Amino acid sequence: MISQAQFPTQGLYAITPENILRDENSLEKIEAVILGGAKVIQLRLKDQDQTQQSMEKIIQIRKICEKFSVAFIINDDVNLAFKIEADGVHLGQHDISYRAARRILGNDKIIGISCYNNLERAVNAAEKGATYIALGSFYNSLTKKRALRCGIDILQQTSKKIKIPIVAIGGITPKNGRILVENGANFLACVDALFKDDNGFDSARELNLLFEWVTK
Repeated sequence: MISQAQFPTQGLYAITPENILRDENSLEKIEAVILGGAKVIQLRLKDQDQTQQSMEKIIQIRKICEKFSVAFIINDDVNLAFKIEADGVHLGQHDISYRAARRILGNDKIIGISCYNNLERAVNAAEKGATYIALGSFYNSLTKKRALRCGIDILQQTSKKIKIPIVAIGGITPKNGRILVENGANFLACVDALFKDDNGFDSARELNLLFEWVTK
């Protein structure tokens, strides 16, 4: 299990497609992305009913993350995160509050907050004790086609105001991600770049190179 104190400082943040539990190769795809270098796996289900079969697969995904010491985060659903003993939860603007989530999950669990393009919200989340915040969408996103856009200037300003990690999200690829790392993003969050084809391992490795180039 990865606690809040053990959350990595930078790297690739992989978000699963909403249909991942219906994909018969889901476990293999997630493991490939992890082997390619992902530091975080976020399970994104968006209001899907949790059947016994789906719960069993979620537990399998959690165990894969445990095997490779990768943080396993549940999107939106605090109760599911608590039930399956995930490492934490990621909360959007319309989800349960940070304080309520912290009461349910305890002080050691990871809690990330979506801040979109809002510097004030990011500063507030950091002050409350969030593990990390997420900004975006930086580019056109196939997952969220109507997502608010965030500019590089907001990323730069936020990186100067807060000390917790910043996750950049929205249409990120190996070709456009470097500028985000150069301007303050600690993590690059990707869905399609990692899961739309059967090349998750190669895509993850290519994205991870962006961090190596910037830190050299």
